[in-house]
Amino acid sequence: MLLDGVRVEKRSNIMKQFLRQIIVENYQAKLISLLLATLVWFIHQMASIQRHTVHIPLEVRDLPASMSIVKKLPSYLPLQIAGREDLTDIPVNSLRYRLTLASAAPGTASYPITLVGLEEGQEAFILERRQGVSVTIAEDIDKLVEVKPQIEGKPATVHLVKITSIPPQIKVRGSSEILKDSLEIKTEPLDISKLNGNRIVKLAVQLPEGINSDTKTVLVVIDTDSPDKAYWRAFNRPVVFPGLPLEYAARSEPAFVNLVLKGERGRLLEISENTIVAAIEDFTYDQVDASEFRFTASVRTEEIPGLETDSISPDKVDVFLTQDKKILHEQENDDE
Repeated sequence: MLLDGVRVEKRSNIMKQFLRQIIVENYQAKLISLLLATLVWFIHQMASIQRHTVHIPLEVRDLPASMSIVKKLPSYLPLQIAGREDLTDIPVNSLRYRLTLASAAPGTASYPITLVGLEEGQEAFILERRQGVSVTIAEDIDKLVEVKPQIEGKPATVHLVKITSIPPQIKVRGSSEILKDSLEIKTEPLDISKLNGNRIVKLAVQLPEGINSDTKTVLVVIDTDSPDKAYWRAFNRPVVFPGLPLEYAARSEPAFVNLVLKGERGRLLEISENTIVAAIEDFTYDQVDASEFRFTASVRTEEIPGLETDSISPDKVDVFLTQDKKILHEQENDDE
């Protein structure tokens, strides 16, 4: 037993001496080694943290309804952040600058912007941000402006006499800074190289940025020296299904057809598009004996006093009937 105790004490002394050598003796060199190791680790960590410049959206809110921004603001603004190369430290896609203009006044001024979308603890990653943006604001006004049809090409068989927009002017609304100068509203381009007679065409108006109008289209009357004094006007109308049973829904492919009517100028100008019907014909729904049914049908238009139908294109459509109106609705959404 005595011998065992001596052996244990001897081993304990050896362990103490060993630990003293590791911790105490030559501690200066060991401390330097520890500091160097810490420095290497810190450098490695800093190497993985990089400085990035990202561009995030600018969100404009609460601009008074009676005012407009005259000079277009940038859609994105820069933001400098610190993070790893893959930017996993901060959700960049959720960040945005917010510009609130509830108290805006006419003129040019600098307005503060705030950074939104940061989560708790992510502020430390932001190195530099934009604090404000210059905005030019003006009061909105209404104004009547001329409409100018954009005509391209030259007809080969007739000569142009006059091109008229109906109405010749439309009311627009926009900032007083833009509308204080003379302004001309153009229509979408119309190619008349294949023109062979008088035409009445509906064209969309092209509004400059910052200008709005309740009038989206105008009628353009093209007068030529054609010996045929009649006029032609095209209408794009949806296909309807007379007599469709209530338990069915229907759609056609295509859903719209082009109708060209011929007649006297004044009659064509006064006709309302909603009075022109493109309907399938030569089909009775007694033939339907299934929950879903497909067929091809001709398209007709009802007779309009004083006008004649020059053409229908296409004159046949494919029709799909179903009792499951949900399916039809989903198909229409897919087409959109």
